[in-house]
Amino acid sequence: VVFFNELVSIPKFIGIILVITSFVAFGLSRTSTDSQENKQKSKYWFLVAITAFLILGLHQILTIIPSYWENWSDSESFRPTLLLSGIALGYFFVILFRREQLDRRSVWIGILLLPIGLPSQIFFYKGIDLLAKENLVSVAYPLAVGTNIITFSIYSLFLKKEKSSPLSVSGIVIGLTGLILVSM
Repeated sequence: VVFFNELVSIPKFIGIILVITSFVAFGLSRTSTDSQENKQKSKYWFLVAITAFLILGLHQILTIIPSYWENWSDSESFRPTLLLSGIALGYFFVILFRREQLDRRSVWIGILLLPIGLPSQIFFYKGIDLLAKENLVSVAYPLAVGTNIITFSIYSLFLKKEKSSPLSVSGIVIGLTGLILVSM
């Protein structure tokens, strides 16, 4: 929006406010259902969440920039390959400096995710390139994140049968409404 000449509409602005409001709802719902020990451990959850979202936002901006370059073609799928290589390198450093035994199940999950992750990222970035031609990149990440939130929420509530409060369900609804508005 700021860098790529996409217009900020009233629905997008309201959507951003709703997404931020959903963070507060999630945080308050967690505080009301957590034990005292968990409340102490998650004291800085909001700072960590905001920091993660700011870093992810920077990542998203940097991955979108090439889509706006004139005559840009990512025929070699450089961005998704670079992204996944960076994640693997970061994981390698975590393993290297870790003092506890590595859980082999995590390694197998990582290996099994590779044939899913690489193609999904390749298609995602090709979609971003197509959306950039129409000045619609602002819908790419909200739709992707919204889909992840819906999928994980359904998984958590129905398959894992995790506890949820009316406030956390409200947070999901508020956040999804915000994502829909941001995508308009």
